[in-house]
Amino acid sequence: MARPAGYGRIGEPGDALTPWFPLAGPAGERDHAPGADMNLDPQPEPLLEGRDPGRESRRASWKAVRARMEEEGSLRSQQGIRSRLTMTVKKKILRMFRLDSLAVGWTGLHERLVSRTLNIDFVPCEVFLPRLPSAFEGYRIIHLSDLHFDVLPGVEDVICEICERLESRSVDALVMTGDFADRQGTAPEGLLRPLRRVLSSTVPEDGVFAVLGNHDSWRYVEVLESLGIHVLVNESVRIRRGDQVMAFTGTDDPTYFFTETAVAALENSPDCFKIALVHSPELADIAARSGFSLYLTGHTHGGQMCLPNGKPVYIDLQRFKNFHHGHWSHGAMVGYTSAGAGASVLPYRLFRKGEITYLTLRRATGDPGWRYARGSG
Repeated sequence: MARPAGYGRIGEPGDALTPWFPLAGPAGERDHAPGADMNLDPQPEPLLEGRDPGRESRRASWKAVRARMEEEGSLRSQQGIRSRLTMTVKKKILRMFRLDSLAVGWTGLHERLVSRTLNIDFVPCEVFLPRLPSAFEGYRIIHLSDLHFDVLPGVEDVICEICERLESRSVDALVMTGDFADRQGTAPEGLLRPLRRVLSSTVPEDGVFAVLGNHDSWRYVEVLESLGIHVLVNESVRIRRGDQVMAFTGTDDPTYFFTETAVAALENSPDCFKIALVHSPELADIAARSGFSLYLTGHTHGGQMCLPNGKPVYIDLQRFKNFHHGHWSHGAMVGYTSAGAGASVLPYRLFRKGEITYLTLRRATGDPGWRYARGSG
């Protein structure tokens, strides 16, 4: 994928992107302060323009904590401990209903249902935001979430077909809000081919930004970054247009891998117009009181399996269950929960199509709002 002018990795001299990494506070104030439980002795290296010298140690600390949570199954949300056993049992029961694994005769129905699941919606909308800097009027974002490449093979090809229709429209940023795989045991290398396919369909001017979901492993970060994706692990990046600034802040998954470092990333984010990228809506209140204007998220799949009236059969949220799909607001902040493009556990959807969201940011003279223009691009 060719890089357009001005598209560089974080920290490259002359790059329009400037990293901003929040301080987690003094040791003891957070669950896992930078460098806690670790004997870090980073080697000195030349500092690139705009590079935060503490980033490497914070990233190393995060990796140690995340790896321990994954390996020990010590999952937690803001509400407390979450049971890995319960989650595993639910998935095993659901996988028993894969039609292609049942007796002969169900394969045809399985293929028809998978084909319907791959019928993904393209959702273009305009977001009206009072605090949007004038230089970012018309800023365009493609929002992808919950791709689950290992459950729904071929989803990457459908995404490409849709994104390739956008050739006449500029794309400033591609954001991905987690769950690249369904099983954490999926080898990181298994993500390379589908991700390359997706990235080949569009070249955003300011780059590609991603966060991890609850199905993703810490091991995926290296693979994502090897493809030029900026993975925001409880950190922010600023984008400049002349003397005006906008920031993206991304956190680790708050649904099963919550730590106070994610809260610190939002609370200590840059003092400018900013957009939160979080896998689930469950940090909406923290982002709103931290001055964010827009919150982009996923996780819920819009229910994936819904009743004919669109009501989800089950939503894996402990907080803000009413934010399970579409646009919403919390205080002065607005948010959008994508139904995701893929499918989890079973490659089927019922009364809830997958989606790719195409957002155009507009300056508002009054309250924030949304306007949809349904179409196929």
